[in-house]
Amino acid sequence: MSHPTTLGLADAVPDDPLPAGLARTLAVAILVLIGLVGSILLWRRLVGALGQPLPTVTLAALGVLLAGTALAVRWLWGRD
Repeated sequence: MSHPTTLGLADAVPDDPLPAGLARTLAVAILVLIGLVGSILLWRRLVGALGQPLPTVTLAALGVLLAGTALAVRWLWGRD
C-alpha cells in the first residue's frame, strides 16, 4: 500500500529510461542510413564504377556514416 503522502503515485523508477518515441526515431534513422549506403553502392554498381576506388572524401564520409550506424545499433541492442 502506498504511503498517504504520495497521493497514490508509485515510487518505482521505470525500467526503460529511453522514451519509446526516441527509440523508434533512432531505429528509423538507422534504417535510413543503411539504405543510403546501399543506394550509393547500387548507384555505383549501375554506372560501372565498382572497379574503381572511391574518392577519398566519399570513402571517409561513408566510413563515418557506417561507423555511426554501427554505434547506434550497438547502443540500441545493448539497452536490454
